[in-house]
This record gives sequence, C-alpha cells and structure tokens, in this order.
Amino acid sequence: MNTSNIQLAITVLIVTMLSGCGGTYNVGQQTFNSRIEAEQAHAQQVNQTMMGVLPTSNPVGGHVLLALPTLEHIEQNAIKFTGNKASISRDQIAYIKNTEMNGRKAMYTALQRRKIFDKATLVHNNNPPQTSLEGYDFLIYLHNPSPELAQWYIKKTDQEDGSHIIMDMGKPIGVPRTLSWLDSVENLAKNRKEFSTPKLPSFNILANSR
Repeated sequence: MNTSNIQLAITVLIVTMLSGCGGTYNVGQQTFNSRIEAEQAHAQQVNQTMMGVLPTSNPVGGHVLLALPTLEHIEQNAIKFTGNKASISRDQIAYIKNTEMNGRKAMYTALQRRKIFDKATLVHNNNPPQTSLEGYDFLIYLHNPSPELAQWYIKKTDQEDGSHIIMDMGKPIGVPRTLSWLDSVENLAKNRKEFSTPKLPSFNILANSR
C-alpha cells in the first residue's frame, strides 16, 4: 500500500505550460484553452467526489477546526516556478491558486459530509500549524512551507504536535483516495496509530520565453 501524502485528494491539477503569450489550463489529464471551461471541469470532478462521501457509522463527535493557508500563501509556497516567471500571466497564476484552494476546501466539505465530528469550522491563515485550538476539540491543518513539502496533520487539545494524516496514493483519484484520507482522520481522532513515509509533491509552472 502506498500511503504517501499530498495536499489534494480530489483531483487536480496542476502543470501549466506557457509559451510566449499563450497558455493552457490542465485538470487531471484534460487540457483546456479556456479558463472558464477548466474551472467548470474541476468543479464537476469535485462535486462527483463529494457525492461519494457518506456519513460514517461510528462518529467521533466534538468540534473540529480545519486551518488552510491563504491564496497568497499558495502562490508563495505551493507553486514552483521554473523558467521566466515574468512570462506567466497573472490569469494563469490566479487559476492555479484558485483551483488549488478549491481542492483544499473540498476536504472541508468531505469532513462535513462524513460527519466524523459534530461540527466543523474552516479558517484561513498564513501559519496553519500555529492555529489556536481554544474552543475546539481537534485541529486539522495543512503544513505547506514549500512546493516540496505539503502534509496534512490532526491534533487534539491534549497534543503538542500533530499526527500525520495518511492518504493512500495507491487508490484512484477521487472518491477512493478521499475516503482513505477520511478514514485516517477518523482513526487518528480515535487514538489509533498510523504511520507513513511521505512522498511529497510539487506543483510546477513551466515558463518558456520566446
């Protein structure tokens, strides 16, 4: 079983190749010339995945806080630029940032649909690992300090450090991979031990100047 971790369970993305002023928008193995069409395709994939997430039969209860990095943090820390960044349009960068954010927020929706916890709350900040747990029973956060390092953690009020949330990358993208992430959240919240050796991805933009 491959239990390496990645920040997106849902689908995406993202390698965008630009040449001069032109550019394409990728969603999985699909390539679009229109940003609107690409965003619609991604939203459809996310919605299909969410429909496959059903309530657990053995909920943990309590109130969980999910902390995600901001859009600015994504541009600064989650995207690896190769080549001449100046040749990349702001529209292309905005697409990647927004699609990446939507994929991350989909994990919050998955938590809500799975009903592991009685209540879930979403916040955004530039330092998710340091998010205060005051008033909550659990904190789930995404630690993404660089394109090469992106890892989900869960922490209880009585824990100083978070525990790795495992995503089985051997499972197909979409429902199976998302459910593996949710299973890990549920198990860790119940104090079951899980271990992983993360294989960390990067999201690249390749820019080629004429």
